[in-house]
Amino acid sequence: MSNIINLRYVCLTTTTASYVDEDYIRNNKIKLLTIPKYSTNSVAEYLVFLMMCLAKKLPLQLKNDCKQDFFDEFLQMELTGKQVGVVGLGNIGNRICEITEGMGMVPTYWNRSPKESRFISLELDEPFKKSDVIFITLANNQDTKQIVTKKLLNLLKPTAISISGTGIALHDDKIIRKMLSNGKLFGVGLEEFMDMTDVPERLINHPKVTCTFHRAYNTVEAEENRLNMCIDNIEAFLKGKPINLIKF
Repeated sequence: MSNIINLRYVCLTTTTASYVDEDYIRNNKIKLLTIPKYSTNSVAEYLVFLMMCLAKKLPLQLKNDCKQDFFDEFLQMELTGKQVGVVGLGNIGNRICEITEGMGMVPTYWNRSPKESRFISLELDEPFKKSDVIFITLANNQDTKQIVTKKLLNLLKPTAISISGTGIALHDDKIIRKMLSNGKLFGVGLEEFMDMTDVPERLINHPKVTCTFHRAYNTVEAEENRLNMCIDNIEAFLKGKPINLIKF
């Protein structure tokens, strides 16, 4: 950014600004904007898809070359009536609550700040204790990296599914691996990796794990939303009425 003369405005094409030098932006009084909500449906649907894959033992079926097998390890989970715990009720977390409620599940949530919501609010440890499926949908930043602790993860039921849209960034990979090896989790879904060579081998080949590229947002509809919202942001800035500003 320092190579751009008279830079006054940065319009990102992402929902997050975590990769931008905030100190430089602040010190040089540059306006910074993001594209919020453009991929809410796409990401929420994708994380629910990971839940479905794990509940129906798709990773294990694929690992077994889709051969029919009726051993107990191939028994699937029925999701109707199961409790969902969403950790971080932002746009994506709220949409996950809506989708899972429509599937006949019971959505609950914890959020760092109070929210007006028709869904059930819990204290932080309760979703980990009570949920059959837990979704980690917190923003990945310095304030959230210490939230999902070993103590909280160890509260999960051995029949629980853990889904994270932030991969292993908010919790310790070694703890998850140990829980899987000891039969203390039904399954783990991670949507994070930019390149599959980044995925730890102990996760990519595990029959209870679904690891995928960081591409949950990558739909035709989301890309159209992104372009239109970016244009709207630029037009608003040029008219002197900037929207979606990041406040430091």
